[in-house]
Amino acid sequence: MSFDFIKPLVVLDIETTGINPKKDNIIELYMMKIFDNNQIDEYHSKFKIDTNIPFFISELTGIYDWHLKNSPRIQSELKNIKSFLENTITVGHNLNFDLSFLSYTFEKNNIDIKFNEKIDTLKLSRALLRNKIKNHKLSTLSHYFKTKNENKHNAKDDVFTTYEIFQKLLDDKKLKGISNYTQLNNFLNSPETTVKKKFKITDLPSCAGVYLFKNNENYVYIGKSSNLKKRIQSHLSYSRSYKSNKIVLNSNILDVHTCNNELEALIIEKRLINLLQPKFNRIGKKLSTVYWLKLKSNKPNLEISKLEESNNTLFQYGPIVGMNQAQKVREILNLKLNLINCKKNNSRKSPCDISRIYNSACSCIFSFDLDNYVENTKLKLDSYFINFENNFLEFNKNIKEYSSKLMYEAAYNEKKDLDTLKKVNEFIIFYDLIKNNKNQKTKNLVKNFGLEIENDEIKIKNKKTLNEFINYQVFSTTYQQYIQELNLIMHFLASQTNRI
Repeated sequence: MSFDFIKPLVVLDIETTGINPKKDNIIELYMMKIFDNNQIDEYHSKFKIDTNIPFFISELTGIYDWHLKNSPRIQSELKNIKSFLENTITVGHNLNFDLSFLSYTFEKNNIDIKFNEKIDTLKLSRALLRNKIKNHKLSTLSHYFKTKNENKHNAKDDVFTTYEIFQKLLDDKKLKGISNYTQLNNFLNSPETTVKKKFKITDLPSCAGVYLFKNNENYVYIGKSSNLKKRIQSHLSYSRSYKSNKIVLNSNILDVHTCNNELEALIIEKRLINLLQPKFNRIGKKLSTVYWLKLKSNKPNLEISKLEESNNTLFQYGPIVGMNQAQKVREILNLKLNLINCKKNNSRKSPCDISRIYNSACSCIFSFDLDNYVENTKLKLDSYFINFENNFLEFNKNIKEYSSKLMYEAAYNEKKDLDTLKKVNEFIIFYDLIKNNKNQKTKNLVKNFGLEIENDEIKIKNKKTLNEFINYQVFSTTYQQYIQELNLIMHFLASQTNRI
């Protein structure tokens, strides 16, 4: 290997309880420090966490709760980890995943750390082995290069495998003439020469905006970014992803339109995708229907309705985006509040099988009193959502109890139900505040981004800079679009500012 890395390399890998750095935990970290092709140091630790490891994660990694019993908490190790990483080049496979967890953990504990110099073997593999292997997973690369070490989904073995693959990749003929980190980084992130010529790329703006890949007049892909130059270069780079490669191969025109900010670009992107139906956009092409859950005076079951206003409604909960989400919330409420699942027909002397399975009242029996049932159910529902925070405590209590009894699947399902209810309820509260003009703070924030929430519509105020979009009719919206754009705005503001 003829590379001159002036700084030591740190090859690292983590194991986690999931994929979300804000919700899941690091349970193992292994780092190997290399200088001049020699291992000079290592760091290895498992970490105790406050929750139980999901069973499928334990099956994948071989790490079970009892393995963490005598381990330190990661907070107590952060200074050691930072010291190990300082003045090094970080190497890993799908490195952004690992660094997102580490960065968030450092940030949460008010410790400043920056990963400015890094090499991702996933990106390196995409740049050098495109069309030679079916995918760029660590296990695939291990098999391709016939590495001595095997990918076993534990941090230490994965680091050894990653470093061996890294050495093999650096020997590729395409890297001839590249001998240091800066040159390698420029190669990976620069637009591929032939692709750059294909799209006649000259200067790209470094501001927020929307970009459109086309094949003549057919739209292939539409995206947005807070930094158009950086995002588009990632699509065109040597190390572009499998999806970006498909987009590039199927396009011959690239249109770029600047926006005032990322939120404005987000809304315009959403509307353009829905209107133009580009081939490689999976999300946003079809608007999900908006629903409300309702308890009516003339029906025992919770009803899923497309109408916000309707007769005989005693209680309603919404808006909920998408039928799957609405059905899931209804299922959770039926289970938690022992609500009726059977159909009213007043034809039986004894409760039906469905009511017995769910341990709920039965509307099939002769003696069923609908008026009394719906009155009591309304009280239950009102109480459940008034004391919503207490329900979270109940969910967490159940998760711990299931886990302590090694009922990992039940614990995992309880966690999924909790996340679903939190997500839906958060938006319903936000929607209600906006609808009743009780959230002027958010409306003012949105105005600062050049948008206006008014009369069930998100209006783009500064049309002057968006004349090219007028032909695409992105200024007219439906009520369903309004609900989904409100949802986008809520999550955007929360992720940017936490000021909702």
